[in-house]
Amino acid sequence: MAYSIVLLAILFTYRQLLLVSFDPETATVLGLRVRAYEGLILVLMGLTVSAGVLIVGPVTLFGLLVIPPLAGHCLASSMVSLVVYSMGFGLLSALGGLLVSFSEDLPLGPTVCVVAALLLALAKLLGRLRA
Repeated sequence: MAYSIVLLAILFTYRQLLLVSFDPETATVLGLRVRAYEGLILVLMGLTVSAGVLIVGPVTLFGLLVIPPLAGHCLASSMVSLVVYSMGFGLLSALGGLLVSFSEDLPLGPTVCVVAALLLALAKLLGRLRA
């Protein structure tokens, strides 16, 4: 339920959240209520974290909240590509960690984080080769 609320809120306010996050002065000039959108960002993050900790545990949750966007940042050239890369790295981390965990009989949470870290190293390498 919490993730549905977060997804709907992001879908309906994506452009405003993006503008407020990266250029609050311009958002103010355009008449957006910057404090309200900043509060919404914090509420959405709180919902994501509180639901995620119950579902996947704190280690996996914080690994998946931090590492995929870092990896995406190494390759992205725009905000849209950053979001796409981050989602892709998160999905690959979760699926790869799940496969490795079950095939090697390892704990799931740390395995997902290790796969995410390996993908981050690969993204950094590819980012340097592209530059």
